[in-house]
Amino acid sequence: MIMKLSLRQLLAFEAAARLGSFSRAAASLGISQPALSQAIREIETDIGYVLFDRTTRKITLTRAGQQFLPSVERVVNAYDSAREDLSNLASGKGGRVTVACLPSIGYGLLPKVLAAFLANHPDITVNILENRADQVAQSVRNGEADLGISNVVDMSLGLETRLLIEDAFAVVCRFDHPLAARRHVKWRDLQSTAVVAMTTGTGIWKEIESVLNRTGSRLSVRAVSDNPGTLLALIGAGVGVSPLPALAWPSGDHPLLVQRQLVEPTAERRVHLLTRAGEPMGPAARLFMPYVLKTGGGMVSADHSSLR
Repeated sequence: MIMKLSLRQLLAFEAAARLGSFSRAAASLGISQPALSQAIREIETDIGYVLFDRTTRKITLTRAGQQFLPSVERVVNAYDSAREDLSNLASGKGGRVTVACLPSIGYGLLPKVLAAFLANHPDITVNILENRADQVAQSVRNGEADLGISNVVDMSLGLETRLLIEDAFAVVCRFDHPLAARRHVKWRDLQSTAVVAMTTGTGIWKEIESVLNRTGSRLSVRAVSDNPGTLLALIGAGVGVSPLPALAWPSGDHPLLVQRQLVEPTAERRVHLLTRAGEPMGPAARLFMPYVLKTGGGMVSADHSSLR
């Protein structure tokens, strides 16, 4: 037999057991005593056992009631915890937001966003899912992520998109590499040097591949990785140079690495913010969004002023 216990009934039972009085339990729940008594009778009818001994002025639990109470307390405690979480979310005092993004976004953009956001909302946890562009979009579509940041968008997924960043490409190399002596580097010049590159299929590689197809150029790729941080380490070790967008460049005070603008042609990737179309965001994600837009918007139409 399937029992149809409601939260209203469980709250009534727990309050009566905790306070030892139907009247006090009803008052604590803000309902009438007859309504509380009715809720408990419904449970007793459903399970076929009497839960309270009503022969004395102070009600006491029967043996069946004593066995039932621990399970009910777990449910009521979980309910109270969930209600507190919702209250915290609504006031910005807690919760979680999940961001799906490209590894270069996790490396170059999100640290700035999180530093500002968590300074004002320290009780909210940010979960970062770094993945390839197609997987970023899928994570947003299936609800695994609240929002996504990617440069490749499949419009058939029904996502809402807005331009966040136009991210310029440069070649990153060691300060003592011959290319470091130039102000600008042509894409075809990369054909004569060892290259370390993003893995085929990543958003960055697709942008590079588009330029190579337009110019008829080829690269001598010695190593590949889907993590920009790994590529920077390889460049620093002298393995090769790498064409990378601005968010994957090393910091301006890096002791070994520099970047030089890539020309003929110049190239930029367009990075978009992805959300589920027509679906409201949760409280924590709504609080997070302005920080992404403010930090990312400040990088739109990026120039090469940080090249050194």
